[in-house]
Amino acid sequence: MMLKEEIDMAIIEMGKKTNHFTDEQLRDVMHAFDKEKVKLAFQKEFALLNLVFDFNVPFELMEIVQDLYEKKEFNRGHKNDYFTICQVKGLYESFKTRFGRLPKIFPYLVSMAQELNNELVVEKFNVKSMKFALNLEEDLPSHYHRIAYSLLFGQKIYDVVCKLKKHNRSLKNFIAGMPCKYPLADPELEKWIVSHIGSTKNEIIHEVITFWNDKNFPKNSSLYIQQNYFKLQRKEREWARCENKYPKAFRLPFECHIKDNRIEVAQEQAYILDPNDKKQVILGHLSVCCQKLGSSAEPSMMEGLLNPYSGFLVFERSSKLLAQSWVWLTEDHSTLVLDNIELADQRKPEDIIVLLKRWVIESPYAYIQMGVGFNDVSIGEAVNEEVKWYKQYWKYQYTDAIDRVWLKKDNTVLI
Repeated sequence: MMLKEEIDMAIIEMGKKTNHFTDEQLRDVMHAFDKEKVKLAFQKEFALLNLVFDFNVPFELMEIVQDLYEKKEFNRGHKNDYFTICQVKGLYESFKTRFGRLPKIFPYLVSMAQELNNELVVEKFNVKSMKFALNLEEDLPSHYHRIAYSLLFGQKIYDVVCKLKKHNRSLKNFIAGMPCKYPLADPELEKWIVSHIGSTKNEIIHEVITFWNDKNFPKNSSLYIQQNYFKLQRKEREWARCENKYPKAFRLPFECHIKDNRIEVAQEQAYILDPNDKKQVILGHLSVCCQKLGSSAEPSMMEGLLNPYSGFLVFERSSKLLAQSWVWLTEDHSTLVLDNIELADQRKPEDIIVLLKRWVIESPYAYIQMGVGFNDVSIGEAVNEEVKWYKQYWKYQYTDAIDRVWLKKDNTVLI
């Protein structure tokens, strides 16, 4: 007779083989469900989806999830994460209960499931606001960004967009760098955002949102006093927030084995940050993007810290950030990938092209690619092959590198 531990191990190995669960994901599954059901589910491709629906997944939902998975818009980290799948189930059942059907944008909501305040999405869903947002294609090429605007502001979206345009603020970096879930659960915060939007820099609004719920944050004070609160020891404050959220993960020292080649041109430089530089956790704030704690690309920040074959490439003028990129080596170490390039402070691609080219030329890597999922830097030759992934250290995965270009191929620079 097999021992209980042997039976459990057999089920666990099956989950790894058939669905590619990580150890942490497996612990969540084994804790939440009956072992016999787990064993049965692990024989199916979307094991966790079957478990949360008790093996009765609605056909239309299964089709949506399968299609997203094939398009790489719903990856293993999503389909095997208990929280995400519960979010998907909640979204599906809430929309069906309230409206009797799913909106056309529902597949996008499934992809955004980790970013949503589930209980508020259906309650605040506004058809007119969504139609207006979806027509902002010229300003916001990404469906996800347009949908996020509607979910975040509802009927206030018209005023918000007008204010941003009037003050020449970027609609894209405002929503891409938003450090919160959609829709907002705090009406006081929503009122503050709408009253300051446009007249206040996007990054300052993001910072206020980040610290809004700190017990000592001066909510009712002037913007000047609020800025002073979060400017003081900014790197240290953010590092402490990260440690508080992930105490087991934030244990120094971190390592980075990517070969660096620091480039200096006049007062400008491009280099890989030291793996223990606390600046790593505020890059998303400095470049006004979602690569930060509590935002959709939080996994990129965590992977860059924890994975020794990953890190952060920065472009600076003196000590001021021009742009940054989360970078990683493919698991076979054949290719270095700049997952994306995030430009800071409304910078233009021409601000970093010379530095980037010099860095690529002098890099010891013969093959370098760059993700172009949400990228304003259009250079290089299209990559026509499947993504070769990094060895994943963090439990979640995020990437802007499904679509990529070659910056360097077989030691030939293509910029």
